[in-house]
This record gives sequence, structure tokens and C-alpha cells, in this order.
Amino acid sequence: MDKKLVSKKIAVLTIPIAITLFVIPSITYGAYPVYDSRVFGQVAAQVKKATEQINKLKQQIELHKLNLQNLDGGLINKTKNEIALLENEYKMSKKSMNSVVSGNKDPEQSFKDVFQDFNSLNPDSATYSEIKGRIGTNRQKMEESTFQITELVNKKQHELEASQKRIYELSNQISKTKGAKDLAQLNNLLQAETINSQNITNELSALKSKQTALQIQQKKLEDDAKQLMNEKTASDFGKAAQMAQDNAKKLSKQANATPTWDKLVEERGWR
Repeated sequence: MDKKLVSKKIAVLTIPIAITLFVIPSITYGAYPVYDSRVFGQVAAQVKKATEQINKLKQQIELHKLNLQNLDGGLINKTKNEIALLENEYKMSKKSMNSVVSGNKDPEQSFKDVFQDFNSLNPDSATYSEIKGRIGTNRQKMEESTFQITELVNKKQHELEASQKRIYELSNQISKTKGAKDLAQLNNLLQAETINSQNITNELSALKSKQTALQIQQKKLEDDAKQLMNEKTASDFGKAAQMAQDNAKKLSKQANATPTWDKLVEERGWR
């Protein structure tokens, strides 16, 4: 074969192959995205940000669960139990006390039931031992009532201190709580505790008013007793004076009757 003809054939075959080698890669790889480091960096940043948001959300959920657990099993139950315990203790103590202190009757009737007044005693017929007996009984009841009120005041002051402590703890817990449900529960509990604290303060004021009323009653009873004793003494002196006067009259009559009798004996000759 002619060498020139062979060279031409090789040249013709070489051109398509070269075209294929330089054209096909651009077509084949053109179907895939071109690698760009800036795009990858943006995607990585977005993934990182999303991951951080998910982790933060998980932390909030766990914190919310923790708050719910703490409130349901801890602070709320503790607060309710403490309030109930102190209230029951106070009610039981108050129930065992006399009606003046417990307030289970009308105040005026309570004072009449507990203390013995002196209005029903007649100074003309009453005895000193009877008057002194009532004085002693009233003093004993007064000491008893004063002791009982002091005991209740101490209990209420202890309740007030505990209530103020709970208010502080609730306010502190609210500042640390994130969950909306927990905040609502705590705020409701704080409001209830504030009302409870005010009720305790009102009860303390009522007890102190009773202390003042007892002091007034004590003075009145002591004054009534003195007045009755004075009236009793005056009555006895009056009776004694009347008795002395009556005796004097009797003696005068007897003295006047003696000479007449003697004269009659002489006239009759009985001597």
C-alpha cells in the first residue's frame, strides 16, 4: 500500500478521536454541579446553625420538663402541705380553747359564759366568801384566756414568718423559670400565698383586739367587785346600825318598864 495513502487514513481517524476526547468530557461532566467552596461553606454554616437551634430547643424542653417536675413534686406540694399543716395545727389549738378566745360564739355571750359578773349579786344578801369566790374564778379565767391568746398569737406569728419565706422563695423561683405554664402556676401560687399572708395578718390583728378586750373586761370586773364589796360593807354597816338602834330601843323600853313594875308590886303588897 502506498505510504502516503496510509498516512492520510491515519490522519482522518485521528481528528474524530481528538474531537471526542476534547468535546465529550465537557458534555458528560456538564450534568453535575460544579464544586464551589463558598457554597459548601454556606451550607455547612446553615447546618451548624440549625444544629445549634435544635440543641437549644432540646435544652429548653428538658428545662421545661425539669421545671414541671420541680413544681409538681417539689415547690407546689411543699407549699400546699406546709400551709395545710400549720392551718390545721392552729385550728385544733383554737378549737380546744374557751369561747372568748375561739370565737365560736357571740362575743357578748362568750364573756358571760366564761366570766362571772357581779350584777346578779345583791349586796344585802351576798356573802363576802361568795364575792371573793367570783373574784378568784374571774382572775383564773382571765389568766387562762390571756395564756391561750398568747399561744395563738405565737402560732400565727410563726405562720406569718413561714408565709413570708414562701413568698420570697416563690419570687426567686419565678425569676429563674422559663416555661409559660410553670410561670402561670408560680404566679397563681404567689398570689394565693400573698392572700394567705394577709389573712394571717388579719387574724393576728383580731387576736390582739381580743387581748385588749380582755384587759378592758378584767378592769371592769375588778371595778365591779370593788363596788359590790363597798356596797356590801355599807349594807352590813347599815344593818349593824339598825340593829344597834333597835337594841337601844328595846333596852330603853326595858329600863322604863322596871320602875312601873316595882310600883305595882308595892301597891299589891307582893313584897
